[in-house]
Amino acid sequence: MQLTYNNKDYDIVIEKKKGNRNTYIRVKKDLKIHITTNYFTPMFFIEKLIKDNEKKIIEMIDIQEKKTRK
Repeated sequence: MQLTYNNKDYDIVIEKKKGNRNTYIRVKKDLKIHITTNYFTPMFFIEKLIKDNEKKIIEMIDIQEKKTRK
Protein backbone atom coordinates (compact mmCIF):
# COMPACT_ATOMS: atom_id res chain seq x y z
CA MET A 1 0.00 0.00 0.00
CA GLN A 2 1.06 3.58 -0.54
CA LEU A 3 -0.07 7.03 0.51
CA THR A 4 0.43 9.91 -1.94
CA TYR A 5 1.18 13.36 -0.54
CA ASN A 6 2.83 16.30 -2.35
CA ASN A 7 3.41 14.15 -5.45
CA LYS A 8 5.45 11.67 -3.38
CA ASP A 9 4.51 8.11 -2.59
CA TYR A 10 5.02 6.89 0.97
CA ASP A 11 5.06 3.16 1.61
CA ILE A 12 2.72 1.72 4.21
CA VAL A 13 4.07 -1.27 6.13
CA ILE A 14 1.46 -3.32 7.99
CA GLU A 15 2.79 -5.51 10.77
CA LYS A 16 0.33 -7.91 12.38
CA LYS A 17 1.27 -9.28 15.80
CA LYS A 18 -0.59 -11.71 18.02
CA GLY A 19 0.18 -9.85 21.25
CA ASN A 20 -1.11 -6.40 20.25
CA ARG A 21 -4.42 -5.20 21.63
CA ASN A 22 -4.37 -1.82 19.89
CA THR A 23 -3.47 -0.41 16.51
CA TYR A 24 -0.56 2.04 16.22
CA ILE A 25 0.42 4.33 13.36
CA ARG A 26 3.99 5.60 13.22
CA VAL A 27 6.14 7.37 10.64
CA LYS A 28 9.74 6.18 10.85
CA LYS A 29 12.92 8.06 9.91
CA ASP A 30 12.95 6.45 6.46
CA LEU A 31 9.51 8.07 5.91
CA LYS A 32 7.68 4.75 5.77
CA ILE A 33 4.35 4.56 7.54
CA HIS A 34 4.32 1.61 9.94
CA ILE A 35 1.01 0.25 11.19
CA THR A 36 1.20 -2.29 14.01
CA THR A 37 -2.01 -4.12 14.78
CA ASN A 38 -3.52 -7.34 16.08
CA TYR A 39 -3.26 -10.46 13.95
CA PHE A 40 -7.05 -10.70 13.55
CA THR A 41 -7.68 -7.09 12.47
CA PRO A 42 -9.40 -7.13 9.05
CA MET A 43 -7.84 -5.25 6.14
CA PHE A 44 -10.93 -3.06 5.55
CA PHE A 45 -10.56 -1.73 9.11
CA ILE A 46 -6.92 -0.80 8.49
CA GLU A 47 -7.81 0.94 5.22
CA LYS A 48 -10.59 2.89 6.96
CA LEU A 49 -8.19 3.84 9.76
CA ILE A 50 -5.68 5.22 7.25
CA LYS A 51 -8.38 7.19 5.44
CA ASP A 52 -9.84 8.61 8.67
CA ASN A 53 -6.40 9.63 10.03
CA GLU A 54 -4.86 10.87 6.80
CA LYS A 55 -4.50 14.43 8.10
CA LYS A 56 -2.61 13.28 11.21
CA ILE A 57 -0.39 10.97 9.15
CA ILE A 58 0.54 13.90 6.90
CA GLU A 59 1.46 15.93 10.00
CA MET A 60 3.70 13.07 11.19
CA ILE A 61 5.37 12.93 7.75
CA ASP A 62 6.05 16.69 7.87
CA ILE A 63 7.58 16.38 11.36
CA GLN A 64 9.89 13.53 10.27
CA GLU A 65 10.95 15.46 7.15
CA LYS A 66 11.88 18.47 9.31
CA LYS A 67 13.90 16.23 11.66
CA THR A 68 15.85 14.67 8.79
CA ARG A 69 16.74 18.07 7.28
CA LYS A 70 18.58 19.17 10.43
